[in-house]
Amino acid sequence: GTQMKVSEGEFRPFGHPMLRFRFVNFLDYLQTSGSYDPDSGRLNLRGIVLIQDENGSMVELGKGKPITFTGKGVLIAYGGFKISSGIKKNPSAAPDDVCVLYSLNGLTIIDTSDEIEAFIISTNPKLTDRTEPGVVEIKKPLKLFGGLAVDRLEVNNWVAGEHSIKYNPVLPPNVDAIYQIIPSPQISFQRTLESEN
Repeated sequence: GTQMKVSEGEFRPFGHPMLRFRFVNFLDYLQTSGSYDPDSGRLNLRGIVLIQDENGSMVELGKGKPITFTGKGVLIAYGGFKISSGIKKNPSAAPDDVCVLYSLNGLTIIDTSDEIEAFIISTNPKLTDRTEPGVVEIKKPLKLFGGLAVDRLEVNNWVAGEHSIKYNPVLPPNVDAIYQIIPSPQISFQRTLESEN
């Protein structure tokens, strides 16, 4: 197989130029757009959303109630994610609905022992000897049904206890396929960018 060289910036999930995504530069986008309601815990995913905050603030999910999601989508946050509750597929969701949380150049903090049904990615595509790697900090025993991709596992950032990671076959298992995922009907044959201020 082909070996990925993360230090040379080759691992860029969901960075394929054929994918269309929305760019938003404020953290409350998820709430103001109706995509996420922290009071009910409902998360509606649709395509790829890149959340960029000039202060590098974390996107916090699950402060209110456990999250139930529908749809296919990828949330990318430059400041990383803090997950404070379980994440489950809504019973009304389609079998191939999928949630991907991608901390780009950041940290993912998981502070729940409830099951998380998602793919967690924490990588730094510009990783060098002078930059911080993407890692996941686990505050409570982890129960993950999905997948985990990090630059460094750094298990010293994991609380002591029994952790469980079970692969969810909703995504294809080969590395190349991650660039070809069709997360929603929002796919274009040319790179397009939506910006919401």
